[in-house]
Amino acid sequence: MPEIQLQLPFNKRRMILREQLTGHQTVKHLLRVLDDHAGDGTDCFLSNATLSREMSCVIRTVQRAVKTAQEEELIIVFPGGGRGKRRCNVYRIRRANLRDLAEAGKHARDAADAAFEGDYLSPLPRQIVTPTTTNSHPRGDLLSSPIRSCIEVSLKPPPPAPDKRTAPALSEEWRAVVVALLKFGVNDPEPAIENARQRGVTPSYVFELIAHAKSKPGAWGPGALRKRVFNAIPGEDVAALWTPENEAFTRVQRDAGAARRGEIEKQEIRDRQREIAEEDQALQALEDRHGPTLDAMEGPELDGLALSVFGEGTPAHRLYRRNGARSPSPMIRSVLLRELKRTVAVE
Repeated sequence: MPEIQLQLPFNKRRMILREQLTGHQTVKHLLRVLDDHAGDGTDCFLSNATLSREMSCVIRTVQRAVKTAQEEELIIVFPGGGRGKRRCNVYRIRRANLRDLAEAGKHARDAADAAFEGDYLSPLPRQIVTPTTTNSHPRGDLLSSPIRSCIEVSLKPPPPAPDKRTAPALSEEWRAVVVALLKFGVNDPEPAIENARQRGVTPSYVFELIAHAKSKPGAWGPGALRKRVFNAIPGEDVAALWTPENEAFTRVQRDAGAARRGEIEKQEIRDRQREIAEEDQALQALEDRHGPTLDAMEGPELDGLALSVFGEGTPAHRLYRRNGARSPSPMIRSVLLRELKRTVAVE
């Protein structure tokens, strides 16, 4: 009597293939490839070359996987013959067997989880659970086969719980640091402070970091300050190891610097204009006081005054001789007026 084949929907087939089913990795891969080609049915015909390509292994490995799957009663192989595709073997997936194996494995896990007592952090032994369920298909009890007499279930402990050891109590100074960071806007500053403490950083150094951040409003946000405290190194320059300043702050600083330079240039121009005005006033006072005396001097007397001031053959003396004694240039006249003022003061 031919074996009745079990028809299962796609999602049910995938759920079965997610179970352990077998202890051989290549057999599990073979079952997935055959299920892809069989679709809603149970039969498919594939060459060894196709299986080798889709399983990413050599043909010899495919042959061993097929043999193992037959021995574990997971598939049936009908040798191919004739020409074309009929030369390929026909593979029939025994879905009822796979379903029973998956259900038995799930029952075994549930029973082991329900009976587990103790510490999840300690390693668990491998447990052998013999299922008592039987198959509903005409072949009989699949699990009575010598090869499938038991199902090995490996219980993996859950990941260890996070370490909830309490951190050392903070001193008054460190609590003040926490308050200052919270006022700056730093969220959850304790981890950063704990890392800084482990590096040997003192509370005073963290206060210096906070003061440096406040000295440039808008340059760094709370996240940058938290990162700087977390990476703090004892003795490191307070202005070092910061993240780049915010672009908006940099732009504002650049504009403010340009405005300051503009104000400085305007102030220098005003100062120069004031100096020129003061020089003009002083020159006008000299002209009013000593100009008539300089104009009353005769040629030899004026030449002697110019010679005593400029010296013989100097560029200024030559300029005086070229312009004439009676009409010196304004620069020459101002020098002569100052010399005349000094001479009068000495007398």
